Formats: sequence, structure tokens, C-alpha cells
Amino acid sequence: QVVVGFFCFGVPLVYCGAVLVLWLWPLKPGLQVRLWVTIEVLASWGALDMYVLAILWCGMFSRGIRAMLVYSMQHGNLGPLCSLVHGVGAECMDASINILPGFFPVCACVVLWHGCVIYLNMLMGRLRQGKV
Repeated sequence: QVVVGFFCFGVPLVYCGAVLVLWLWPLKPGLQVRLWVTIEVLASWGALDMYVLAILWCGMFSRGIRAMLVYSMQHGNLGPLCSLVHGVGAECMDASINILPGFFPVCACVVLWHGCVIYLNMLMGRLRQGKV
């Protein structure tokens, strides 16, 4: 969980901080290029977009995922225990995946993050060509 948290939230936060430094403070050209390369590496290693896609994917296919989990529980090693639980009138396992409204700002952050990466690449390309 620490690794997922680091790549999904830590790296994007460090990325945002580095972009702010690049935009707000005047830097020498050599340091500016090194910071830009660091930002590119952070953009490559950040996994917030993969986290969002995984959650959206699970939300879209929640019925199929639920059916697979229930089937594997009933027909796997825990099947006999499930039949005992069903004998007393209870469900052995139930699962549901819901996307809550608070998740959509995270989706907006992903869109802004990729927009920032594209804009920064265009800006640095123009800077290297001497057009800025």
C-alpha cells in the first residue's frame, strides 16, 4: 500500500511542486533543463492516471467482477463453508463497487496533470528553438 500510495499520490505531488518551482522562480538555463528532465521522469513514473483508470474500470464492470468473486468463493476451497453459511440463510460473500462523487475531482486532477505535461513539453520545445 505504501508503494501504491507513493506512485499514485507522492510522485504527482512532487511533480506539481517541481513544476511550480520551474514556473515561479527564475533559474539559470542549465538548472532549468535539469529540472525539466526531472519533471519528465516524475511524469513518467507517476501512476495517478493508472489508479483512476483502474477505479473507473472496476466501476464499469462491477457486476462481472462481483460474479467472478462469488463464483470463485462458492466453487473454490471455501465452497463447503459457503454451503454451510447458505444453510442458515446468510450470504457467504457479497461485493459491490460504487464510484462516489468525491472521486471525480481526482479524475479532474489527472486531466489537468496530463494537460500540464503537454503544455510544459510544448513550452520547453519552443524554448530550445529560441522562440520564447
